[in-house]
Amino acid sequence: MRALKFSTVPTSARSYEFEHVNAPAGSNFYRLKQIDLTGASTLSHIVSVVVEGGAAFSVYPNPATNEIFVDGQDLDGFVSIRDAQGRTINTNTLVGERSRLDISELAPGLYFATVRNGDETETLRFVKR
Repeated sequence: MRALKFSTVPTSARSYEFEHVNAPAGSNFYRLKQIDLTGASTLSHIVSVVVEGGAAFSVYPNPATNEIFVDGQDLDGFVSIRDAQGRTINTNTLVGERSRLDISELAPGLYFATVRNGDETETLRFVKR
């Protein structure tokens, strides 16, 4: 039987990259969690990245508990909420720059909010706790 040798002491610096495709406009926060061979973990410092432009609409908070807000400029359309199986749960009218939607009746899980405003359509994910 051969013995396996390894070192738990880092021998060189590591560099990590992550591409957040379709990152929402505004501030986004990131950090790394390192777990060593003994199961102990440490967290890196938090890095903030501000994305200009980006999505025309936003849905927050995410994850949500009882309500979500849909933001966008000059909203005059509607939002359809679908579950993870693609079933439409409800459709709501959007007016102004921010609309509040009651999601207290939804079961916990992953949902999709498809916002239609004039010629613009965007689908955003959110989690209901």
